[in-house]
Amino acid sequence: MPLVGKPRRVRSSVRRYDLIEEGGEVRVLDLTLAERLGFSEARMIRKLIKRHASSLEAIGNSLHRVTKSEGRGRPATAFYLTEGQALFILAKSETARANIELAYVVVGHARDALFSR
Repeated sequence: MPLVGKPRRVRSSVRRYDLIEEGGEVRVLDLTLAERLGFSEARMIRKLIKRHASSLEAIGNSLHRVTKSEGRGRPATAFYLTEGQALFILAKSETARANIELAYVVVGHARDALFSR
């Protein structure tokens, strides 16, 4: 059943960052992912997301919201990424932390493929 109104926040026991559930899909806020991946300036992830928008759209429906900034700043677009989209951005991030996280993902998938038989 699709959600109406504000997305419901959920906690994950595996991850340390907040996630949202929207229309039955769990998504992560772009700035939260950027912080987790060690971006020196969290908002830089939005440029990366915009640069790869067509690839991200092929992975899953895009979900974004215009947010009001505090004070007199311009509104910004916040992106909520699915797990597949977040993994794609992880692979494209090229931060030291992203490289470590990507190695864990690759090793985890390889382990699962080898030992799940």
